[in-house]
Amino acid sequence: MLNRWIVGCWLGLVAIGSHGADGNVVLPDVFSSDMVLQRDVPVPIWGQAKNGTTVTVSFRGRDLKSTAREGSWKIVLPAMAARANGSKLTVSGSDGFREELTNILIGDVWLASGQSNMEMQLRGAKSGSSAIAASANPLLRFFTVSKKLEVVDGPLGDAWKVSAPTTSPSMSAVAYFFAQEIQQTQGIPVGLINCSYGGTVTETWCSPRTLAAGYPVWEAYEAKAKQNPGHARRNTSSRLYNRMLKTVMPFPVKGFIWYQGEGNAGRAEEQKRLFPEMVKDWRQSWGNPRLPFYIVQLARYEPATWHAFRTAQLDVWRNTPDSYMAVTVDLSKDWKQDNHPIHPSTKAPIGHRLALAARANVYGETKLVYSGPVVRGIRVENQRAVLSFDHIGGGLMASDRETLRGFAISGDGKQFTRAEARIEGKTVVVSSTKVPNLVAVRYGAEMDMAKGKLDINLANREKLPASPFTIQTN
Repeated sequence: MLNRWIVGCWLGLVAIGSHGADGNVVLPDVFSSDMVLQRDVPVPIWGQAKNGTTVTVSFRGRDLKSTAREGSWKIVLPAMAARANGSKLTVSGSDGFREELTNILIGDVWLASGQSNMEMQLRGAKSGSSAIAASANPLLRFFTVSKKLEVVDGPLGDAWKVSAPTTSPSMSAVAYFFAQEIQQTQGIPVGLINCSYGGTVTETWCSPRTLAAGYPVWEAYEAKAKQNPGHARRNTSSRLYNRMLKTVMPFPVKGFIWYQGEGNAGRAEEQKRLFPEMVKDWRQSWGNPRLPFYIVQLARYEPATWHAFRTAQLDVWRNTPDSYMAVTVDLSKDWKQDNHPIHPSTKAPIGHRLALAARANVYGETKLVYSGPVVRGIRVENQRAVLSFDHIGGGLMASDRETLRGFAISGDGKQFTRAEARIEGKTVVVSSTKVPNLVAVRYGAEMDMAKGKLDINLANREKLPASPFTIQTN
């Protein structure tokens, strides 16, 4: 009978969910039948055993051995090409342990993480019902890391599941739509690891070594929060890094997709420094400094801090190699009580935008336009701001073919006045007679959630929306 318990893993991590049978050899939960192994890179297989136990891993004609030292063992499978036909992997031990994992594919594995917008399941997404009905796909698999905050008996993850109408409803909606497009366009097996937790801050997903650099705003915030007996334990430094992320580290992945920020919206400036360091650390932990890291910009909701955080996310994208940011402010225009702007149910376009970037930058479809306009520069001519953009694709346009909306200008960088804007060639010209000496322009910073019509509409002809921004003349 299969027994499961919590043990330390081979890298000295805090804990992993594990499974074993007769004998003392155990495997992390992330290794199960139906899993996808990452192609084209060495693949470590690891676990626990008593010192001196010989462990043999047999896979596709290879028998590789490891002797347990200090309670752990590891073997490394050589890099393998993508393979859509299922194979068997057997782990056996000199203590009598033997476990067979079946229907294993080789392809690309992506890790999805963040808070509730990544966690939102396919069953709760707009168009989710039709997506679930069409979700049968033997080449798409997923694994979900359990949300365990303490070291307790039991697994820390479910077994891998094959996408089907009976399994896909619990899948992350954003991750599903992303992976589905990658699988269908690239024709290879795709695996998803969902490691997300609603209502969490960036800092809980950061390693202790990342936070050791010192982040005073966070440290003051956390110290105050801990004085409250009701403080969410998940939102303490490195909590979920240790309790969730480490359970699947370093299971090889192709890259990361990330949807989080609501929990950090009040600390935008510190995010500009912290988040790139977190990305660097995750890449280091997985042994590849170039792993793609794709983030989702905050949705259409407008407390005063959210525009500042969106611009911080734009700054992170610009300054983090091999990254991308998917814009979402246009997707909750159908706002109503059952589609709150913090949790817009429109998830398919987000997965598509992330997939476009991966297809263009990871999978070599270089002719794809994968981003909407991103402001590049500003110059002042005759009391007008002339804005230039990257990622204009086939040209700038108003998404609804009406007058451009959502622009404001300022004479001091603090007080902003709504302004007129129009497209002139590859630029947008912004002006207002009320502000003759302009020093800053912003876009997409003021929204009225009761409006039936979006008050931002700059896009490119591929219908990808422009990112909100604030830009100063200096």
